[in-house]
Amino acid sequence: METIDKAKQIVLKCEEDLSKLGADTLLARDYVTAAKLADVAQALGRLAAGLGSAILVHGATTPSADPAVRPAAASTFRRATEYPKFYRRGDGLIRVGWSKKYKEEYTHKSPKSVLTATVTAVAALGVGGKRFTAEELLSRVGHGIDAESSAYQVYACLAWLRSIGLVQQHGREGYSSLRLNGLPEEVERRWQTLPLWQER
Repeated sequence: METIDKAKQIVLKCEEDLSKLGADTLLARDYVTAAKLADVAQALGRLAAGLGSAILVHGATTPSADPAVRPAAASTFRRATEYPKFYRRGDGLIRVGWSKKYKEEYTHKSPKSVLTATVTAVAALGVGGKRFTAEELLSRVGHGIDAESSAYQVYACLAWLRSIGLVQQHGREGYSSLRLNGLPEEVERRWQTLPLWQER
């Protein structure tokens, strides 16, 4: 189990480094490379999560000498499945995730201007039910927001749209909009129902 933990730490470190590199690449307006880096970072996150599951399976098949270990691991797993959560604070969207590495919450913040640009891009790219890639989305959104905006702000917005059933992901084939008409109006309606962020 110690080996798995070390492997997971290595994968998470790679994910973190790629995330930073991707943000720098987006600032340089290299949207194609930024999208590729974001996809790889996301895949590494899933890989790390898979390693976490392996620990749980190991605990189930090989009983620990300390019975308190298994419930703690199961509790951590259950808590992780409660995320991501979304809130609004003033004129911004907050995505709250769960760090399996640090066993604590982390937040990604995105101004509503990025959400508006993301929704506009989704509506344009997804017309007629057409599927679009993250690369295409980032490229189009990049023309409607300032250079300081990060790809991860766009991904936070995309994650929220997915969570409320307005965008669907089709594996590596990309995304599609599940609402072909009145998408901006529906997003605004859902925005008003988002719980308010409480400072912690």
